[in-house]
Amino acid sequence: MNIALYMDYGYYQDARTALSRLKAHGIDRVVTWIAHDVDCTSTLTEHELYAYVKDNGLTVAAALVPNDNLAYLSNTRYGRKDALKAYKQYVLTAVDNKVPLLVLDAAPLTDAYVDALNEICAYAAEQGVVIALRDAPDADIIGILSRMENLYYCLDTAICFKNGIDSLSRIASLKERLMFVLLSDLGHDDARYLPSYGNNDFAPILDAVKAAGYVGTVGIYASQAKGVADADAFLEAAKGILN
Repeated sequence: MNIALYMDYGYYQDARTALSRLKAHGIDRVVTWIAHDVDCTSTLTEHELYAYVKDNGLTVAAALVPNDNLAYLSNTRYGRKDALKAYKQYVLTAVDNKVPLLVLDAAPLTDAYVDALNEICAYAAEQGVVIALRDAPDADIIGILSRMENLYYCLDTAICFKNGIDSLSRIASLKERLMFVLLSDLGHDDARYLPSYGNNDFAPILDAVKAAGYVGTVGIYASQAKGVADADAFLEAAKGILN
């Protein structure tokens, strides 16, 4: 398995500096965002972000998609047409910036939502982009995936911790659809901590991911770590998680 680091990993440096340090530590894959920074931590515009990714010789493993239009996908009265248009634009942006995988937040299971997802996934497939869903409150992720063929699963451990979802159960249930893994411990105020440098034991999760036969990229999505002094130490610690 390969590692990809979320492009803005904190330690009091801006995203430009964060991106520029990765290659020196042997990390050449990143997790980015489409449209805008979903955590509102970066001042980069989308154009600037992907220019810096390219300038630093980095490859994008996956990009997170904002959920601004998510609720409208299930709405049959208003907003649905514009929401579908927005998601299709995210796909086109992914194509333009060589992003192979988009990670979407899930919504509660309804027929209208499944129909919208089918349209988005079909469009993405035509463009050569893969769509994966990650868990969200009140979302029946297993039920949604059972009704769709070209939609996949992204395990996001921080979201699982926050919502009381058993990551090991998710891996066992959805290993055939597991397309991406985002590892984060969850701290106070939903801060994402480096796995094994927070409060939870990640060894069973990593063992389960390997046992499931997953050989893809593992994203490390964190901005804090207990006992790690600076950005260089953070990067070295992140690299050691898969060893």
